[in-house]
Amino acid sequence: MKAIIFIIMNREKAWDIITLLCFIDLLLLVLKVFSASPIKEPEFINSYCIMTSDDSFELLPKEIGTINSYQNNSPKLSSVVNKVSPKQSVAMDSIPSTKEMDIVIKGPHSSYVIPKDMKTISLVIKAKDNESDPMGLYRIVRFNSSKKDRHIQWMEFSPVLLGSEKAQKSGYINFIAHKYGEQSYTLTFPEKEMIPGEYGIFLSTVNGTAIPVGTFSIPK
Repeated sequence: MKAIIFIIMNREKAWDIITLLCFIDLLLLVLKVFSASPIKEPEFINSYCIMTSDDSFELLPKEIGTINSYQNNSPKLSSVVNKVSPKQSVAMDSIPSTKEMDIVIKGPHSSYVIPKDMKTISLVIKAKDNESDPMGLYRIVRFNSSKKDRHIQWMEFSPVLLGSEKAQKSGYINFIAHKYGEQSYTLTFPEKEMIPGEYGIFLSTVNGTAIPVGTFSIPK
């Protein structure tokens, strides 16, 4: 009888110990969840940053791009108009001239140079929220550079065309976008797109005569 009582008491103690251990494990799990650090995001909205590790980034210099608009009246088209009949001339006059806009930044280089050992570039942008598709909000470009400035022709096109041959030849970089934290995005483009040159990121909607551009250089 004593032996039975002893076994029962030991079983009760064992269950108490098991219950206590389960409670401790659950408590540790809850503490781990609530003590986890939130994802660090850029401090200000529309700040352009570059990831330097999985949880850290650096602020890119923000330069002002000037919007230059002009009309491209082709001399070849004018010579053709001079040679056609009056009736044909009326038809030719109805052809609109090509209107273009360039985004121009003073100076040949950005002050931020990508480290040579960086294999993938991920940019971090803080927005008012991250519920919209960033493929339609932002453009990453490879500038045409000269000794006095960096410039690129402004083009409007659907986000699905970012990977097209025309977009790439025009200097527009394709990228992969994801949510980051509560209000931010990451825009990543792979190593094959990392051609040496001058780059910039800006909002895809151009209003007015100036636009803030986050800039960086990829060295040779």
